[in-house]
Amino acid sequence: MAKSTKGVNAQNEDTPKNQSSSASETANKASLFREMKRNYAHFMIKLGAHIVHVASVLSASIAKRLAGTAKRIGSRLAASFGSFTGKVRCITDGHVSFKDRISAKIQALLDEFAAADKENGRRGVLRLFARKTGQFLFGNRGLLVTAFNYAAPVVSIVFLVSLVRYVTNIDYGVSVVCNGQQLGIISEEVILTEAQNIVQDKITYLDGNETVSVDSKLSLRMVEGGADVIDSEELAEAMLKNTDQELVEATGVYLNGELMGVVEDASGIKRTLADILERYDVEGEGDVYFKDEIEYVDGTYLASTVTADDGIIDLFSSMRTTEKYYIIESGDAPIIIAKKCGITLDELVELNPDILTTCFIGQEVLLNREEPYLTVCTTKIVEYIDSVDYETITTENPKQYKGIDTVIVQGVEGEAEVVAEVVYENGYEVGRTILSEKIIKEPVTQEISVGTLSAKTTNKAYSNRDGIFCWPLNGGYISSYMGDGRGHKGIDIAAAKGTVIFAAESGTVEKASYGWNGGYGNWVVIDHGNGYKTVYAHQSNILVSAGQYVERGDPIGQVGNTGNSQGNHLHFEVRYYGTYMNPLNYLNY
Repeated sequence: MAKSTKGVNAQNEDTPKNQSSSASETANKASLFREMKRNYAHFMIKLGAHIVHVASVLSASIAKRLAGTAKRIGSRLAASFGSFTGKVRCITDGHVSFKDRISAKIQALLDEFAAADKENGRRGVLRLFARKTGQFLFGNRGLLVTAFNYAAPVVSIVFLVSLVRYVTNIDYGVSVVCNGQQLGIISEEVILTEAQNIVQDKITYLDGNETVSVDSKLSLRMVEGGADVIDSEELAEAMLKNTDQELVEATGVYLNGELMGVVEDASGIKRTLADILERYDVEGEGDVYFKDEIEYVDGTYLASTVTADDGIIDLFSSMRTTEKYYIIESGDAPIIIAKKCGITLDELVELNPDILTTCFIGQEVLLNREEPYLTVCTTKIVEYIDSVDYETITTENPKQYKGIDTVIVQGVEGEAEVVAEVVYENGYEVGRTILSEKIIKEPVTQEISVGTLSAKTTNKAYSNRDGIFCWPLNGGYISSYMGDGRGHKGIDIAAAKGTVIFAAESGTVEKASYGWNGGYGNWVVIDHGNGYKTVYAHQSNILVSAGQYVERGDPIGQVGNTGNSQGNHLHFEVRYYGTYMNPLNYLNY
């Protein structure tokens, strides 16, 4: 609601006009301030010119007087020396003594006074006395004249030095006057704008349609170095005290620099925040604190803006929903990610529908969960045993087919004692710093033999007939035919476990997966692009991946006994547009 109290203006439909007036007023103040600075600069330039002129005149006068003084000193020294030598001669020659000469001068002076008394009486005597005294003090070589000649240059130098020191100590500031009362001196006009913003921040947060207007005048003022210059906070306090509003001493509560409210007593809010921190247990070495910056600023506020602390306490204790993301790390799976982030797998899939099929390292996963309004950070020093990866060394084996890798020495992970500092936000880990790591079990290096032998595109032992597909094994024999009374959809080729399986023809791998797969076990399906597909089932090891293009005779897997299988063998099928064909009609064997 709008107030009619003096100094408060309603900000409704007149708000743009008030803002325009305020902007114009600020511009006029800035212009006045620049004009005062220019005038002050011109004044200092003129003062500097006068000082230089006075200094040059004084310097010339001092030099002239020093030269005259040196000349007089030289002549007096010469005269004194001549007088001294004369006195010495008088003493050595027995002539008139110094005492006799002084007596003669005194007698001559008394004779002059006697003659003056005889001629003009007492007036004549007084005039003679005044004339003699003037000659003694102010004559060409009088006492006072001589003293002034020596003292004037020194006094001039002292005056010049004092003037320069005084001028250099003079500074200038901007005097802020409000309602006829000077609020203080500021260093620049922008301090006034900052102070006005602080005043509005302290006053208008509760009733957003009100502003307090403090009319102020600026003037340039000469200040000496010791004069007090106030900052924006002090000026804002002075402005508040100069208004006609009811003021109280209260505490402003700020969150990350934003004023949340003004309360008479913030002790209740502080107790609530302390209780929130106590919910997060920190064992051993560690710390707990708010990630958000909370400040309590004591000062003068309008009484109408002070509220109870319940609203702030409820806000700081509330929960909020925020979008948050998790970066997939090595070893993560959807169920592991859900457990790490404190949500169910269904919730994770609902937020990320493709997470079950696309879960790659570095991928962002959306997490949408409730968290406290204030973020609480905790740090803990933890000790645990962690695995140490082993190295892998490979050697080439020219007697082994390409794509076949044989483990000669199985690698074994080592162990290490780790001390780390873990950082949590609202109970969830967000960072980990390793402080120390000590190996307690060395890892075992893995050695692998890699085959380099090129596969044969056909098997000569079984090529006495023409067919579309080559024999898929290097050896082996048919142990079960298509049909055979049990609905067998292909043929079984018996061979030892690990025997290499070849692509019967070139094409693109449509499927290559481990598992049960409807009884096929680990299997590979190749699409040859002309309606034909071939199937290779019950493998012990798969050497290709879906989407890969293979040439006729390339290794694609190894014979095994997986899925619905009895003994090591390859189940081989030929399909034509989805129809199961007898492989014997298409094989070279």
